[in-house]
Amino acid sequence: MTTQASSQSILTALAGAQLAYQNTTAKLGEHLDAMLSGDAQDKTAAQRLWEGIGTAQKVEDPKVTRANDNQTAYQYPGFDGLYGLNTELQQVAQFFRGASQNGAQSRQILLLVGPNGSGKTHLVDLLKTMLEKQPAYRLKESPYNDNPLSLLNNPDLKEVLQDTPLALKHAQQYALSEWGEKKLTALKQDAAGDENALVQQLAELEVEGFYPSQETQDGIVQIEAGDPEDAHDQLLDGLKAANGGVLVLSEALKMAAANPHFLNGLLDTLSSGQYTKPDGGVAPWNGAMIITANLEEYEKFAQNDANKALFSRIVKVEIPYITRYSAEVEMYRQELAKGSLEDAPCAPHTLDLLAQFAVATRLETHPEGRMRDKVRAYDGDDIGAGKPSLDDYKKPLRKQDSGVFEHAEGMKKGLRTRDAHKLLTVVFNHSAIDDPSADPMALFAVLKNWIKTPEAKDTIADIDAAEQFISDLKDDYWENRLGNDIKQACLNEYKQAGEETRKKYLTYVEHVISEQGASYRDPETGEEMDAAELEEFLSDVEGGVVELDAGDPEAVKDFRQNVNNAALKIKGGDTLTGNYEAAYSRLAAAATKKAEPDYQDLSTVLNSLQSVSAEDKGKRDEFFAAMEAMGYTKNQVKKLAGHYKSEVFDRQPSPSPELV
Repeated sequence: MTTQASSQSILTALAGAQLAYQNTTAKLGEHLDAMLSGDAQDKTAAQRLWEGIGTAQKVEDPKVTRANDNQTAYQYPGFDGLYGLNTELQQVAQFFRGASQNGAQSRQILLLVGPNGSGKTHLVDLLKTMLEKQPAYRLKESPYNDNPLSLLNNPDLKEVLQDTPLALKHAQQYALSEWGEKKLTALKQDAAGDENALVQQLAELEVEGFYPSQETQDGIVQIEAGDPEDAHDQLLDGLKAANGGVLVLSEALKMAAANPHFLNGLLDTLSSGQYTKPDGGVAPWNGAMIITANLEEYEKFAQNDANKALFSRIVKVEIPYITRYSAEVEMYRQELAKGSLEDAPCAPHTLDLLAQFAVATRLETHPEGRMRDKVRAYDGDDIGAGKPSLDDYKKPLRKQDSGVFEHAEGMKKGLRTRDAHKLLTVVFNHSAIDDPSADPMALFAVLKNWIKTPEAKDTIADIDAAEQFISDLKDDYWENRLGNDIKQACLNEYKQAGEETRKKYLTYVEHVISEQGASYRDPETGEEMDAAELEEFLSDVEGGVVELDAGDPEAVKDFRQNVNNAALKIKGGDTLTGNYEAAYSRLAAAATKKAEPDYQDLSTVLNSLQSVSAEDKGKRDEFFAAMEAMGYTKNQVKKLAGHYKSEVFDRQPSPSPELV
């Protein structure tokens, strides 16, 4: 039950949020005691990011596994809100895992390469937010964010630190700035050789626990590409303010290519953990560094031998456009939830159709397969026997003889998710007088107009293929998707009848396999079927499987055995995969299709939509109720079912009277 909000509860929550991340001050002695007792932990930026990303969780969805080349996919709590990038986000997580262990990877740059609008910025923003929620530590008033442990970076302390927590033991990773060195010198002079006095002075040094902030650019700095002449100065300013946190360099490869000082500054910082200031002095660097770039920019940089030194310091992760349409749908829902359109009516299939179109614009054409099949294969759908597999679609992307991908699909042109959402907003507002509402009919009209615009020509590599894909989507929607919804609404027993057929098939096929040639007696009704009748029933259902696979007889190869094995696995509590899962799924689809209402059933209900007679009111109301239960509004039903009747159903050749 949801608690009713009040002004007091809202203001209390606001106050709590404002006070949650307050900077703190402690004495150095207190800070070290807290670390030694385990009450405080001084973590590197990489360690804080790895903690913020969270523990990997297996994705149990078989579709996602298939889309992930049949490899286990993982998701991370810290990347909530990013969809369709399981492999890429796992690589990012692994980078920070390695960097958190203070090995070689802690001195490398994470390079995110992808087209504009692929999600690089969203990902970087999530990483920044993680840092804002975890404290870092610095010597108070240090202009370089000197970590207090940098004071312990002294070979003479190795023995005394040997049995201390890991962070203290590895204090040598922190360089001390000139400011820190001067601070120590001044304390020594004040102590005048008195060790006890110096111990007291050191213990009294103030340590600030601070929360990095994007707003104030304290511990979190992003540098945008600007004048190459200023690039090196920008880098030095960024390193100073972001120390202990994260420095994000947008399009830094352009700056590195144009300004050798910038490139050398990066290399020196990464190799030594400190950088040279304009006055010739040195300052520390112990933060995380991220570069974002597009594919063209990266490839141009990589082809220049002068830049090879930087590549040994880079871990590249490609962030392509989403190529799983179901993940694209989740992004639309996420965007809709941010505004008033979240509650506006959206007819079934609308988001799915737009997502399939968007993904199709991002994929490369395949000589042997239809784009609709490729889009479904990339989503992990079972597209049937005799068609190219996901691996077949990916083969042209691999380097010859190596099996390594030259690049992931979705790295070049294509409709960006944010631009697809703009189109979706147009779809919701397609009517000048009605309240916002979205449906596939409006979507197709918007896409038809948009595909002719200069924006579309700049966005999509193959306009002709995109137009053909829209045409294929329309045909499939009117004839199959909406057609199936209407058929289902026309017959209350539709699913039940299909389920009954499926159960009979499972029972009969188990009997035929185990008792070859024997008749079957129904234990409940006593009805008996001989071997010929059993074969007729099974073949009839399998004919539906062949029909679903465009008449390909290979669709039922080993079908009976696979279905029977699948049923046995389900009884044993096992998860279905591979051929067993595919066969079981096709059986359900074929059994449901076999139970479809006939022509006369559909004709009667569709004609009742135009009727005002009391006699047809019952059928009409029942149909509307069934469609509304699926997610349609009454106005959408009138519009879409009316179009279906006039443009699809009425144009089909009606069966001869004796077949109706």
